[in-house]
Amino acid sequence: MVQDLQFTENGSPAAEALFLAGWDQTALGPVRCWPNALRDAARMMLDNPLPQCVIWGPAQTTICNPALLGLLGPQPAGRMFRTLWPRDWTTLAPLLQEALAGRAPPVQELALTLRRGRVVHVLLSFSPLRCSNGAIRGAIGTLVDVTDRVHAERQARLRNQELMHRLKNVFAVVSVLARQSFRNAATPEVAQTRIMRRLSALGEAQKLLAHDDVNVALIGTVAEHSLAPFRQGLGSIRIGGPPLELTGRQVLALALALNELATNATKYGALSTPMGKVDLGWSLGDGLLRLWWREREGPPVPPPGTEGLGSVLIRQSLASEFAGTVQLDYEETGVVCLLTAPLPHCSQGPC
Repeated sequence: MVQDLQFTENGSPAAEALFLAGWDQTALGPVRCWPNALRDAARMMLDNPLPQCVIWGPAQTTICNPALLGLLGPQPAGRMFRTLWPRDWTTLAPLLQEALAGRAPPVQELALTLRRGRVVHVLLSFSPLRCSNGAIRGAIGTLVDVTDRVHAERQARLRNQELMHRLKNVFAVVSVLARQSFRNAATPEVAQTRIMRRLSALGEAQKLLAHDDVNVALIGTVAEHSLAPFRQGLGSIRIGGPPLELTGRQVLALALALNELATNATKYGALSTPMGKVDLGWSLGDGLLRLWWREREGPPVPPPGTEGLGSVLIRQSLASEFAGTVQLDYEETGVVCLLTAPLPHCSQGPC
């Protein structure tokens, strides 16, 4: 019987499903009574891999092909077109009316809302559907799902924005490093040594942020990465604490501060002697991050006469980027640095 109605050349399952869909009780009536133009349009769109529908008659009764039903979910026969897209009808109605008036509107890229609020991005076109006498009785709607492309483009834009933001941050930090490293330097060689060491630390911090699209890193990874070069010399370093994700700016601030602390400890403090020890740890509790650097069993380190860039990186940058406070003490047992910051400026993450 399906072959007799000539819905498809081979009587496909889609044609059989259409025939058995219960059209007798709809505005279109039994399939065998449909006008040739409607049956031809239904036959052509049924096996089309693109989501399509035929919209017919004054009631705008809609016939959906399997590809469109894959987006919409199961639908009873004979639904009006507007009931398929209740949230987007005000956008779709003018486009459909253009087609019903005999004008094929240009292809539109739209965000359409499906059931349960799922949004799909599509290219949508409507074409007039005429009877043998030329009268327009309906329209054919065709959709191309471009959701994956739209999401990919959105991610690319976000990555580009993040890259520009990160570059601006790096340029700002490099400018400060260069200016402060040459200030009060005894010789150009001393200034060059300072800035190269600090730029190296900055570069290592950037490597941590380059591994993922998300501009975050775990605090433990930052600590291990920043202090790895200093574990090859005298003294020992112990690192430990719970997992915690840091933002990109926090990563840079912490990496530079740890580099300064470790460099000073290597020159003057606990890492300048085989018996010296450094404890770097952090805890989370009462809504606060508490991070400490404690040197012990090394030579006493007197406070510097003036505050150089190293102290600025340790005190001001850490406090600013973590929205907290930094206490830096030169005790007889060694240097102690304590950062206290509210946890909302960080986010607990997996190990």
